[in-house]
Order: sequence, then structure tokens, then C-alpha cells
Amino acid sequence: MESAISEIKKLKEEAGNTLQKLQETEMQITSKGKKIGITRYQRLLLIAHAASAERSTALEEGDVEEADILLVEAEAVVTEAKNLQPDKFKEEDFSNLPENFISMELILKLDSKQLTELASSVNILERLAMKVGNFLSTGLE
Repeated sequence: MESAISEIKKLKEEAGNTLQKLQETEMQITSKGKKIGITRYQRLLLIAHAASAERSTALEEGDVEEADILLVEAEAVVTEAKNLQPDKFKEEDFSNLPENFISMELILKLDSKQLTELASSVNILERLAMKVGNFLSTGLE
């Protein structure tokens, strides 16, 4: 009888350990799922902003057909992003997204003076200096 009770206690303890491991694994899966959702949402936002920037350049160059295609692309991506239910995410989940989007096609056409003016107008140089400073200070600690 005592051996049966001992065996039951042992099985109960093993079941408790297994349950704990399952709960930890479930938490990890949930966390990774949220990170994947956030990353996908961020990616879609970047695509939408890039398409909008490219559209602006196309309009400036008078390529209305290309601008219309880019508008449809941006709208489709925004719709897809909305389907991910962004209300589940926190604002700090998106703190690493860029604030300004500039068409690469436009940048390639600018001379060095225009690039400098553009960079200063969107505070790229100051933010880059801050990021480099933050990186250096965290790397030295």
C-alpha cells in the first residue's frame, strides 16, 4: 500500500513538472507569436510608406500610371496591416520605425548639396549622431 502511495506521489510530482514545462512553453510560443505579428505589421508599414514615397516621386516626374500603381500597392498593404489587429500592439513596439521616407529614385538624382539639405531638413544627421553615440556608450559599458 505504501509503495502505491509513494508511486502516486511520484507520478503527481512528475505531472506537476510536466504541466509547468508546458505552461512555460506556451508562454514562449505566445511571446514569439506576438513578436512575429509585430514584425509583420512593421514590415507592412514600411512597405506602405516606401510605396507612398515612390508614388510622390512618380507624381513629381509626371508618371501618373506608375503613381496609380504605387497607390494601389500602398492601399493594399495598409488593408493587410489593418487585418493584423494593430490594437493588440503597444506604441513602444514601433519605436524603431523610421519617421521619414524618401524615394531612392529621388535621392539618386540629387547632387551632394541637395542631399545635405535634404538630410538636415529631416534631422538625419542629428539622429545618426545620437544613435552612434548611444551605440558607443552602450558598447563601452
